Amino acid sequence: MSSKRYIAISLKKLFIEMMELCCAEIPRVQAGNCFSVWEILSAIDELESARAIDDETLSRWKGYIASLDPSVAYEIYATSPTDKVKNWAMFAALSEFFRKERGLGGSDEWIDTQIATQLALLDENGMYMDGEEDVHHPMVYDLVARGLMSLLLHFGYTGRHYSAINTALKNAGAVTLKMQSPSGEAAFGGRSNQFIHNEAWLTIIYEYEAKRYMREGDDSLAREYRSAALRAIASIEEWLCADPIYHIKN
Repeated sequence: MSSKRYIAISLKKLFIEMMELCCAEIPRVQAGNCFSVWEILSAIDELESARAIDDETLSRWKGYIASLDPSVAYEIYATSPTDKVKNWAMFAALSEFFRKERGLGGSDEWIDTQIATQLALLDENGMYMDGEEDVHHPMVYDLVARGLMSLLLHFGYTGRHYSAINTALKNAGAVTLKMQSPSGEAAFGGRSNQFIHNEAWLTIIYEYEAKRYMREGDDSLAREYRSAALRAIASIEEWLCADPIYHIKN
């Protein structure tokens, strides 16, 4: 057996062990699991599509996620539309939407309650205000919140708050298109700035808007957004190709 094949087999075994632990523990332990569930389900989708993992194992993982009670597994979430909850609620909304779309749980009412708290944090431009009053608002928290909203609509959310989200994304997208640097990077400042995932969130926003304008027949503006997305991706690749790989541009 070649060394590369041995490494690949070893990594797959480790991956399966990690997924087993993760999926089994999430329903049992109250923590920031709202950040993870939608990504885990995305991974399961890809594994299933590629037939990379056997059906019995995938079904077991889905069963764990289906058993999840958000009031038990999620540490911070909204119980009413007027709760003061930051982007934890947006992650929770997306995670529960992913569960609902796959027949693994989730409630429209619960999802819409989370979203309502987040819409209250958008300014007149549709940008997400994470700070309090006159405190500076970290750029990344705006990008992440709008990226989550873009994913929610991209994957088919048409619920109570669809129109409000769609309008906010369109307005804020126009601002975001203007604030990308020539090197493809996002504007930064405040908490979590200079991580390379910032440009990944930027890419999500640009891709969503590119598809919007393509649907509307505005090919020129669609190309602007697509070009911006490609520049953001290119700015990430430099760091991922480094040895060692960096996740902070320091």
